[in-house]
Amino acid sequence: MSQKYIVIDKTSALEADVLFVLKDLDLKHFPTPWDSASWDQVFSEGAERFILVDQRDGLIPGFVLFDLNVVDSFAHLLKILVNPDNRGFKIGKNLLNEAIRVLKERGIRTFFLEVEEENIVARNLYESMGLKVIHKKKHFYSNGGTAIIMTLEV
Repeated sequence: MSQKYIVIDKTSALEADVLFVLKDLDLKHFPTPWDSASWDQVFSEGAERFILVDQRDGLIPGFVLFDLNVVDSFAHLLKILVNPDNRGFKIGKNLLNEAIRVLKERGIRTFFLEVEEENIVARNLYESMGLKVIHKKKHFYSNGGTAIIMTLEV
């Protein structure tokens, strides 16, 4: 199996076929997917974003998407998504580890995210990677769910 990571940021081109797959994965499998316009403007003027795509034999089983603040050296995880057919193979953990490694090389020192309190699988993943809970926000999600705010200093 041929596996590689593809870095997509403001200096690289987000190819239409990759964008289509990311949109499709998001729409089908993310609890709060972005609309098409949001994806089309993912690298709009002023947006500092970083996407790391896992590609295996021409297929994309998962990706991570960060919003960056380079000046303050922090990254906000907006999305991590692994196709349900590919879960259980540590794709999400490997994606996050690689993204953190690359962003650390670029000077990012603080990572943070929100995760739904009831999402135990994701919370366990983040905790296993060293992220710490710093806050809870009730009614954060459109379904009324509570968000757990987590951070990692590298």
